Parts: sequence; C-alpha cells; structure tokens
Amino acid sequence: MNNVTKLKSSSDMFAELDSDPKAEPWADQKVDMPKDFKGRLYNAHTAMTYIMAGHATITIRSTKTGTRFTYKINQSKPDENGNYGPRGPVHFVSLMIGPDNESSFKYLGHIFPTQMLYWHGRKSKIGEDAPGAKAFAWMWQQLIKGNMPEQLEVWHEGQCGRCGRKLTVPESVSSGFGPECIKHI
Repeated sequence: MNNVTKLKSSSDMFAELDSDPKAEPWADQKVDMPKDFKGRLYNAHTAMTYIMAGHATITIRSTKTGTRFTYKINQSKPDENGNYGPRGPVHFVSLMIGPDNESSFKYLGHIFPTQMLYWHGRKSKIGEDAPGAKAFAWMWQQLIKGNMPEQLEVWHEGQCGRCGRKLTVPESVSSGFGPECIKHI
C-alpha cells in the first residue's frame, strides 16, 4: 500500500473537513486568529522555505470557515558522523491536538526533502482521515505545485524557522528568519 496521501481537489478543503462527522472536537471551533500570531507567509515558495528550514511551527487557517490547525515540523539530527542517510534529513510533522501549544503535539508524518513528498506515518496515532492530517496533506500538495490557494492562510508564530529563536526585528518577523539564519536559507 502506498503511504503517499492522495486527496481529491476541492475549492475549500477545510469546508469539507468541517462537515466530517468523525472530526475531532476542536476541528469545528470557528475562532479568529490569535492576535499574537506574528507573521503570515503569503506565497508557496516562502511557506515551503520556512516549513523546511528545520525548526518550524505553523498554523494553517481556512479564510472561509476559520478552521485552523497547528503543526511543528522539525528536521532530524545527523548521526555521529554528520550523515543523514540516503534520503537526506527527514522532517517530522506533528499536529497540535490539545490546548498546550508547547507539548500537545503528536507525530503525524514526515517529509523527505529530496522527494518533497509528505508521507503519513505508519506509527502515527492520528488517522490518515483525521481532519488535521487531511489538511496538512492538502496544503503540502498545493505548496509543492507552487500554489497558495486564496482560502488558505499559513502563519508562523514569531520564531525563526531555522533555529527556533524568537524574532524581534520587523523584517525578520515578516520573513520568518533571523538576520543570521536568513543567510543560510
């Protein structure tokens, strides 16, 4: 069985998720974005660069329904020789499933940068049909095609996508990278 998530096209994936009777209890909460969210990533290239930087936390939101999901995407560490393996570094995707935005994350899947494919993890406790899993897979498919759908917002939390430090310079908040880390992107 192929683990690559394949989804049908939809004008608003989140609208379909809202009508899912098996949706998690928090999936139908329609709330405005928190005022402390720092930076919106406006195009596919910028969003993918941030997501794949190694230490990213993003929230995606449907502009039509207000449905939102938060993810952490962290790059694997190299072995003792500095090697990552034949596929390069793996980026692990976790979904926030509870109220604590530091520790309420569960493993969802992974991305191999050499292939730029998102794979739902076999060991994930979150089903492939869960709204948060489907939303990430749909967003990733859009981004790798170079699309930033009108109904999708991608936000970072004000920390550098590469090193995880808090961003304080307005240009850094806008880009999602600190002044030193942006030199390496």
